[in-house]
Amino acid sequence: AKFYLKELQNELALRYVQNYINVLKTNEMLDLSNESYNMSEDMYKKTSRKVEMGYGTKLEYERAKGNLEESSVNLSIDKLSLEDATQNLYDNIQEQFISSSLTYPIFSYNLPNTQKEALGYAFLNHPSVMVSLKNIDVAIFEQKRELKSFHPNVNLVATYRLNDASYKENYIDTSNEYKVGLELVYNLYNGGKDFANNKKLLQTIQEKKILLQKTNQQISNKLALSWNSYLLNSEKLEKLEKFVKTRKAVLDSTYQEFTLGTRDLGSVVDAHLDYISTKRNVISTTYDLLLAHYRILDSIGILSDE
Repeated sequence: AKFYLKELQNELALRYVQNYINVLKTNEMLDLSNESYNMSEDMYKKTSRKVEMGYGTKLEYERAKGNLEESSVNLSIDKLSLEDATQNLYDNIQEQFISSSLTYPIFSYNLPNTQKEALGYAFLNHPSVMVSLKNIDVAIFEQKRELKSFHPNVNLVATYRLNDASYKENYIDTSNEYKVGLELVYNLYNGGKDFANNKKLLQTIQEKKILLQKTNQQISNKLALSWNSYLLNSEKLEKLEKFVKTRKAVLDSTYQEFTLGTRDLGSVVDAHLDYISTKRNVISTTYDLLLAHYRILDSIGILSDE
């Protein structure tokens, strides 16, 4: 029973972690959308003033307006995403909270050095494996118990009889009789029922063993996905963090030149969209990597311990 409980605890823990991380992720995405909207609004205002002063073009104005509207739509979408994420976490913990008050979790568990090492640990400790092994033990026990019906039953039989002296002739001593013996009972034929039951129980044992193999395969597949996510997102995030700095530097330079009148609005909008896209990718990858850590713990069956 404790292994079934452990399975449920791991499922609940993973659901909680996913919902918690999703709130953090969508909250940070909303902050970025606010930043994007503020910059788009600033570009729109400056472009509008240029048009009013007579040296801006209608194309620039429409481009700035379209960029602002796109930023506004993205802002609304991210607000809804945060509301959904917040509701999902509330459903999980049944407690009110402020999304901005959630802190970034510190992952302190030392993961196995290799996927092979993690898999070996999972095969020995995962609650699903333990449940399958227990089911096999129970099936074997049932088969052995049923097998006893093929064996003879030996019973110890004892009887005694006491003689009553009042019914005896004079000068005849009373005597008591005692009998002790073994009784052997053996069912020579039971219409094939015993053999059929034993065959059925042997088949049940084999089915339980097949389920264990399937469980091991599921754990292996699940761990492979988690481990690949961990490795790929680690590598991806390292490159993205460098790339987003370049995007930000290009945006700042382009925007400064636009303010000075040496660059057109199109260049600023393109640089702005490139930066926002890359920054969103950084945020998404950061939280995907964090989730991959916890998914590895879930794959080896110890997430609820942490």
